Amino acid sequence: MPSVLEVPWGKPVKPEQVKEALMKDDYKAVTVTHVETSTGVENSIKEIGEIVMENSDAFYIVDTVCSLGGMEVRVDEWNIDICASGSQKCIGVPPGLALLSVSDKVLKYIEKRKTPPKLMVWKLSELASSHESPITIFCNPAS
Repeated sequence: MPSVLEVPWGKPVKPEQVKEALMKDDYKAVTVTHVETSTGVENSIKEIGEIVMENSDAFYIVDTVCSLGGMEVRVDEWNIDICASGSQKCIGVPPGLALLSVSDKVLKYIEKRKTPPKLMVWKLSELASSHESPITIFCNPAS
């Protein structure tokens, strides 16, 4: 069972709490929501990213659905391995567009897996390789 760091409703997670949790166990991933929709609570994703990088090999995964486009999000500078968002909240356009940023660290991990992940639509490793060439254009089947 995964370990979960819980904080009281309406309160942000403190970066020190993340550090303490990382000292107690070995984690594959640390996930955090930048801004929690119903309460408007903002988590310190920059500081948490620094703590994850300094104290763990875990992947740092951030949900920015409620913040991307309206608040500062610096994926590379803040050590975010996967940044996931959507078009329907802060960006303010109709739902249906998924926005995903994936670090080289994650792509290398996927490539090394003995058993490929089971995905329903596309493989991240194939999607990433389609962007290596400036003449390769990626379009999903619905476009």
